[in-house]
Amino acid sequence: MFREDRALHTVNEHPVLEHFPEFADLPSPVHWMDVRYIADQSERLTAVGCQSGYVRLSYVDVKKKEVLQSWEVLQDGPVTSVRLFSIRTTMECPVHLLANFGSDAASDYGSDVETFEIPQLQLLVTNAIKPSVLYSNVVQNGLGSKQELIDSDSFDCVLCSCIADVDFDGHNEIILGTYGQEMLVYKFERLDTSDANSERQPLDKQPDPALLETSPITRQSDSKPIVGTWQLTYKRSFADPLMSLRYIDITNDSLCELMVVSLKGLHVLQHNLQEVSQLCKERLRQAVEKLNEDAFHALLLESL
Repeated sequence: MFREDRALHTVNEHPVLEHFPEFADLPSPVHWMDVRYIADQSERLTAVGCQSGYVRLSYVDVKKKEVLQSWEVLQDGPVTSVRLFSIRTTMECPVHLLANFGSDAASDYGSDVETFEIPQLQLLVTNAIKPSVLYSNVVQNGLGSKQELIDSDSFDCVLCSCIADVDFDGHNEIILGTYGQEMLVYKFERLDTSDANSERQPLDKQPDPALLETSPITRQSDSKPIVGTWQLTYKRSFADPLMSLRYIDITNDSLCELMVVSLKGLHVLQHNLQEVSQLCKERLRQAVEKLNEDAFHALLLESL
């Protein structure tokens, strides 16, 4: 870790463990890491994937600079990426709309990133040899509840991943890029928890007791556990292996594009503007129908 010394106008190296104790005693070179701050920036979750297949998830107290709990697992094959994310998107709905939607709708449109509540975070781990794995609600379950992504190992090794809401339904999708020149998109499908005879099981029926440890977090989660499965819903072929994926707004039109980097170039995938505009108009119409006059004027003043 390097930090700037403004007095001397230099950059000096500092001990990593002083600020990131979760990086101690890693068994092999790190291929990928992801960090997610929670609880008003006072705590964080750190996921690390290594060349040997070693995966570590750490729950850290930022102020005390100590690891409260950690989970680890060893996979067969190098880890190519790890991603911490929430199923619901983190874009907040305007406060004036939430007051008119009611409690049920507010919970659907609200952000997962609450100041004092713990979000339900998922951990995606992609592997160069074995299928990619999704660990569910890691704050509460650690690495004990997992689901393999179907056919994620059918197109050579997975080299990159991305989390984005590409269909604008308020829930993130998982996008994988493979050396076999295929881009795979997985979508979360909810299961009816009241159906006791459901044949599809979203998670392992009997999690590994060694991994499913008691969480040190005593606060309640932000909502009820989300039960469902991840299904492969879209594939797209390219001429060359895919090396990197990024969902960002490069045209400055407030609409993100999917950047796909292959061995021989950069592909920019854009949304259909007509379909997006129709969707936007329909949702605005539905929102305005539920607004009273005072809330509508407040919405006009909302900084979006």
